[in-house]
Amino acid sequence: NPYHSHIHAADVCSALWYLLSRTEIWVSAGMHNTLQMACMIAALGHDVGHFARNNVFLVASRDALAITYNDRSVLENFHASSLTRLLDESYGEAPDDRRTLLSSLSSSSVQRARNLMIALILG
Repeated sequence: NPYHSHIHAADVCSALWYLLSRTEIWVSAGMHNTLQMACMIAALGHDVGHFARNNVFLVASRDALAITYNDRSVLENFHASSLTRLLDESYGEAPDDRRTLLSSLSSSSVQRARNLMIALILG
């Protein structure tokens, strides 16, 4: 899909960073760095895996994703779920050196970040 590309993701991320930084919303809300990071990751991943169809089409055609998500915010749920799976993938060369992007965070911080990312993507 030419619109829902990595360029669109970077554009949304950049616009969000600009808006939240210039208006000082992060400062006034006392938002911790972990939650700021979660906002940026959600902006980058809000359309991950998009395949040029819309929710109306998926529901009307009884697509497997529409059935999985009970016809409710089908693509948004798909994007949030896909982003979570990507963030859970480990990387690193040596078996002892493998980690995930969020592995340096506590499990409660990961859960708070994940909840925020899902809320932002689902709207």
